[in-house]
Amino acid sequence: MANLEEFYIPRTLDEPAKILFWPYDEGLVLLAPIGLGIILGYNLFGMISGLALFIGWRKLKGSNQSNYIIGLAYWYLPPWFIKFKKTPPSHYRIFRR
Repeated sequence: MANLEEFYIPRTLDEPAKILFWPYDEGLVLLAPIGLGIILGYNLFGMISGLALFIGWRKLKGSNQSNYIIGLAYWYLPPWFIKFKKTPPSHYRIFRR
């Protein structure tokens, strides 16, 4: 039987997916520019831009989590940018049967 300490068990059901130590969105914002900088040969620029984007994303996201950003995108970006399956487009203001 496997030792249960080997497996990660989330504390809550709402705990977000993680990349290394950060939530998925923050890890992607940090690691994508670093990886792109390594691929293109601009290591220092990739690290600096990744860190700057990471700090900016954290400040933008604040304590509202990433659902706040999705809500802003829903209300302020064009309807083709983000689509939900069961949510009507944001430009509909009056609903009729």
